Amino acid sequence: MNSIVANWKLITRMLPRAKLFGDERPPTMTEIQQISTYPDKRIKPIVSLLLSSGIKIGTWNTLSGNILFI
Repeated sequence: MNSIVANWKLITRMLPRAKLFGDERPPTMTEIQQISTYPDKRIKPIVSLLLSSGIKIGTWNTLSGNILFI
């Protein structure tokens, strides 16, 4: 189709390096068990909500009470 030959080695060398995002990992079963045995009864429902919905811990702070208790 085109007769242009691209030197990809030169092109990729000039591009910026890709940034890796999402270094987070899901918690292991032992970590979940340790958190759920915490003596405060308010922690277990919060942990269950975070694990079942996939919400990140940092997002919990941005949720308002109106969203949680509808």
